[in-house]
Amino acid sequence: MQVFLDTYATEGIRVEVAREVLSAYSEAKFAAAIVSSESHIEVAGVKGHMVGFAHVTFGETHELAPEGTQSELLRLYVQEPFTGLKVGTQLLAAAERIAAEAGASVLWLTPWVHNRRALIFYARRGYSDYGLTFFNFQGESHENRVFRQALVSAKVLPNCDGIMTVRFTYRAKVIRIIGAGYWRKGRSIYQRENQIHR
Repeated sequence: MQVFLDTYATEGIRVEVAREVLSAYSEAKFAAAIVSSESHIEVAGVKGHMVGFAHVTFGETHELAPEGTQSELLRLYVQEPFTGLKVGTQLLAAAERIAAEAGASVLWLTPWVHNRRALIFYARRGYSDYGLTFFNFQGESHENRVFRQALVSAKVLPNCDGIMTVRFTYRAKVIRIIGAGYWRKGRSIYQRENQIHR
């Protein structure tokens, strides 16, 4: 709620903004999201206090996002005193992992066009801008951008103990492999069993 107000109520709180906050950020809405099998909320905490969260909705699609199995990063909010401390980066990584584990190959989101800090944040982490869309609430229409990141998962063979999936991200021309040690072992088994040689 606080982050939404910081973003959309920069000139003060209007009736429409207040109604949207009370509707979209109600206790009932979050309770339903927490128990839903179609979404996941990842929480970041510091010393027992919640300082941010990421909300992923599985299978949610957008026509501007590229083809693939899509999921949406519905919200990634970090309280202002904790920005710049890598909380958002860690929540984004968790959201990508959660979406990939649920079978998504594309994670997309729609940041507000005037939220320059968010636009820079996602661009620096390899997200591509796919065009203009609109966020509508309480009879108002706000310009947003569609950003997306490709997610790739590779199954590790059952003979390999340890993690069962490996996640790859491609950012700033660098491929990052999560669980690289197990990946190397799984890759060698795969290459041997499928007679792949370099």
